[in-house]
Amino acid sequence: MPRPPGTEQVAGVYRSLPPGERSRTAIVAGNYAEAGALDRYGPALGLPPVHSGHNSYHGFGRPEEGTEVVLLVGQKGIPRAARREIDPEFNSCESRPPLSLDAMNPWQHSDVLICRGPHTSWVKLWPRLRWLGIP
Repeated sequence: MPRPPGTEQVAGVYRSLPPGERSRTAIVAGNYAEAGALDRYGPALGLPPVHSGHNSYHGFGRPEEGTEVVLLVGQKGIPRAARREIDPEFNSCESRPPLSLDAMNPWQHSDVLICRGPHTSWVKLWPRLRWLGIP
């Protein structure tokens, strides 16, 4: 089965980071479907572990302390209350072009943000990023 095109595009954003930042980077996906695809196909592309606050994926774990850079994938699909917790928690967040896939793909137009410099620990932030529901 071929890799979903979104994984290739996320890998491209990851590879655009300076090499020194990649070792301190995590991926946080907006929902379990995106997280699952990135977890399944991402290692072959050199991607770091993927996390998500969506449903039971939240229980698989949070980014490690010391994670300074986060690729946020598909955050527009997160309910507004949970999404509000993300941007203010970092020194900066910059947008990358949205994923451009075929029209039938649920990742179509998913946003990708690169956020740097978390203001708080992941132990404190992670519980606030949990959300339950259908993406």
